[in-house]
Amino acid sequence: MSGALAVHVAKECPSMIDALCVIDVVEGSALESLSSMQCFLSSRPKQFSTPQKAIEYIVRSGQVRNIESARVSVIGQIQPMITT
Repeated sequence: MSGALAVHVAKECPSMIDALCVIDVVEGSALESLSSMQCFLSSRPKQFSTPQKAIEYIVRSGQVRNIESARVSVIGQIQPMITT
């Protein structure tokens, strides 16, 4: 779905959408960065022992510089491990 379409739908149906984040990337730039994105993703740890360890990693790696910002944004990127 293109960003413009997503924004249009959000405007027309506000009761159906709690939040919308649109990141617009030029197609050529996006395609050029695919190979480096794979490398970036494969270098990240697969799991962390605690949410705090994930936050510390994100700040230490320079992905987010502000610890308070990391505390907000990282939680939405991690899931608890399911043990059987």
